[in-house]
Amino acid sequence: MKNTEKQILELSKKILNNSGFGYDDENQIKCTELNEDSFFGYSKKENQNIWQISFLWGEEDFGKSRGAFLYIDDDKKLPLLLVHSLGQSKIKYSLSNDGKTIVSSTNVKFTIEE
Repeated sequence: MKNTEKQILELSKKILNNSGFGYDDENQIKCTELNEDSFFGYSKKENQNIWQISFLWGEEDFGKSRGAFLYIDDDKKLPLLLVHSLGQSKIKYSLSNDGKTIVSSTNVKFTIEE
């Protein structure tokens, strides 16, 4: 893995905050390296390094927290998939002209930081 757990946790918070999806408690966000070859219909490419971020969300909307997962490509530092109790969303993205700003399929923008 190129990135540390701390770096990926900070990136996860940024992605979730910018997406409007959010999380209930940042102290409950957990980060682990994904060792399986596939998950939730997404197949890892050979030698692809992926982080699985687990977090609680929805307390404000549902009166109780629900579990969710965010998957991030370690090499590209990009979100791949968001899985939650209402379904799952593959996150497609493109780079803007500056080569560092990501625009996702959900119109979320964030900047890749070196």
